[in-house]
Amino acid sequence: MPQGLQTLVALLVLLPGFVSARIARSLSAQGKQSELDRVIEALIFSFFTYVVYIVFFGTSMPIEALPPYQIHRWRVVFLAVVACGLGVLWGYVHSKDIPLGLLRRWRLTERTSRESVWNDVFSNVEGTAQVGLHDGRNLIGWIRRYSDLEGERSLFLEKASWVQEDGSTVEIDGKGILLTDKAEIEYVMFLNSGSSER
Repeated sequence: MPQGLQTLVALLVLLPGFVSARIARSLSAQGKQSELDRVIEALIFSFFTYVVYIVFFGTSMPIEALPPYQIHRWRVVFLAVVACGLGVLWGYVHSKDIPLGLLRRWRLTERTSRESVWNDVFSNVEGTAQVGLHDGRNLIGWIRRYSDLEGERSLFLEKASWVQEDGSTVEIDGKGILLTDKAEIEYVMFLNSGSSER
């Protein structure tokens, strides 16, 4: 087999897994990985991609390794579709915490697939919240966005208001307020729907 064709075959074996892994990571918050972890993840995705491929095409490869060398275009397209589909499926399953959610329901674990308690709470609870800052100020608003990276604690509150010392609120003009790490959030208290003046 010519050297260039060997390289193409090797790429065809590994590339679907890297495509799936990249798509899955872009759809769900995941922690940092070492290079070895990325390669192992890609190999696992490639394995499942080729399991699906074998069900449809048997053991014949998308590229014929023996003369006359031939590339079966539709098989390559099929590999690409399966790789993208697996990436989207796993990204969705991981972001919704489905596998560990089922295991928690069966009392086999207490873990979640999310990277931090911060991410886990905001993935499951939505609505109006009161946010206390390190300097003693308080805000009330609708949680619209939150950081999903471990160690980053940022929130975007929509229809936000400052809470005064007497308990009254002063609405912030505009669409909302973004609280970054520098705001030093000390607590987030989730309120009943009737607790806000909006």
